[in-house]
Amino acid sequence: MIKIWGRRSAYNVQKVLWTIGELDLPYEHITVGGSAGGLNQPDFLAMNPSGRIPVLVDEVVTIWESNSIIRYLCATYGRNHLWAESPAKRSLADRWMDWELATLQPNFLDLFWGFYRTPEALRNQQNIQRSLERCQKH
Repeated sequence: MIKIWGRRSAYNVQKVLWTIGELDLPYEHITVGGSAGGLNQPDFLAMNPSGRIPVLVDEVVTIWESNSIIRYLCATYGRNHLWAESPAKRSLADRWMDWELATLQPNFLDLFWGFYRTPEALRNQQNIQRSLERCQKH
């Protein structure tokens, strides 16, 4: 059975869980990260030396980095559904995944941390507005 390590509220874990849902795969979820901790434990670091979530274990395969996990799931379980055999067709999904990671996510996370995770009295409204404008452009 597929096992996913991470917390459900984490952006990158949500991408993986969404993919698993689209593929209708059974899985076990192990909560680590955030207030649950566990990222510095030797067993977890043996799976992912960077100490970050998500991590997927499928039989004897261990994968970290959300987009790598998504590509693995789609290639393994989503042929002709979420995984195009044609490299040209598959590149469309790859482009959007890479764009999301390199372009959208940094601006989105600046906005998320600046507004939602920062107490109102400590928020930098100018930085929040800039992040919002960059996200809207994307």
